[in-house]
Amino acid sequence: MINKAINRWAFESGLGIEECFQMAKKHGFDGLELNLEEKGDFSLDTSRGELGRIKKIAERSSLQICSICSLLFWKYPITSGDAKVRDKGIEVIRKMIDAAAELGVKIILVVPGMVHADPPLDFGNPPVRYIDAYQRALSITKELAAYAGSKSVIIGLENVYYNKFLITPMEFRRFLEEVGSPHVKLYLDVGNTMLCGFPEDWIEYLAEYICQFHVKDHDKNTNTLYGWKNIFQGHVRWDNVTAAIKAIGYQGFLVGEPALSPYLYQQEELVKTTSSALERLREMIHGV
Repeated sequence: MINKAINRWAFESGLGIEECFQMAKKHGFDGLELNLEEKGDFSLDTSRGELGRIKKIAERSSLQICSICSLLFWKYPITSGDAKVRDKGIEVIRKMIDAAAELGVKIILVVPGMVHADPPLDFGNPPVRYIDAYQRALSITKELAAYAGSKSVIIGLENVYYNKFLITPMEFRRFLEEVGSPHVKLYLDVGNTMLCGFPEDWIEYLAEYICQFHVKDHDKNTNTLYGWKNIFQGHVRWDNVTAAIKAIGYQGFLVGEPALSPYLYQQEELVKTTSSALERLREMIHGV
């Protein structure tokens, strides 16, 4: 079954978790992806008791928390040359694994590191050598794979491109093969592939590693963060993407991640249109 979910970033920043679940339910979603923050109602400081409250909110809404992700990997990359920054990044991932286990969530999204990112995603982190980034990421990911396995959680490594690291499907496959763990897979972001390739190629080549999809579009004429677009508003060839998803027999969530909203004063419209677009993708996969 193909289910549809939405990332919490799509909602107004002032909305609490319960309100986000209610709005997602109202617009026909099957799940919600939460984002671990440094501070806030779902953060590094969230207690076990509060996690229990969040789990009950999800259960009351009849929605699934499909996964957990975070922006903190840009601030604390596990590939940093600074050991304190790396250790903080490892702490973030372990916190995500622990939270997932408490919430009954199977997948966490992890950015595997970075060589460098352009502002604002660099958070002041200086560039590192590619080979150093690769070796650090590989060693740390192997270590964390064992911890994730002990909690029955999958680390879904996201393809990003803006991190200048693991930017082709062949690089990514080699990395996953070297990690060699069933608890480390690919969390494929459709829009992120467009800066240097096509998502259908990634889907075909990495089929057995894909644990979940982030779904957004991309304008090939804009080589910045502002190139991200909502589904059907960019240059992703959705006929090819849905055919590839169907061909690999994927069953799971398509998670809408509309990063930049055109609805500045009517944010709920973004949630509504994302639901409609994901429904159409689901129909295309099922051949309707």
